[in-house]
Amino acid sequence: MKSGLNVNISFKEFLQVDDPLATCGTLTDAEIVDNVRGVSEDEEHTDAPKVTTKEAEKAVELLTTFLESQENVGYEGFAALANLRRLIETKKVRRQKSLKDHFYC
Repeated sequence: MKSGLNVNISFKEFLQVDDPLATCGTLTDAEIVDNVRGVSEDEEHTDAPKVTTKEAEKAVELLTTFLESQENVGYEGFAALANLRRLIETKKVRRQKSLKDHFYC
């Protein structure tokens, strides 16, 4: 019974049988530069800037204006905005503006 396989190859030929096959992707120039610089994909994503209490207050006010302009808005929408206002106010009160606000010389 013949299998049709060439079993008369050298060990070196056996090891090199898949050399012409692509076994991994190629890197782009940008990826090579990032690798050299040590930049990972996680580091490329920067955190969004923090929203200030003033900005949050303006956003709640804008949402209030929006809800007021809509028809058939239930109590729940306005109650949620009232909760947000209280939360923002709590954060604002807790924030210490400077040491001079608490200690007098």
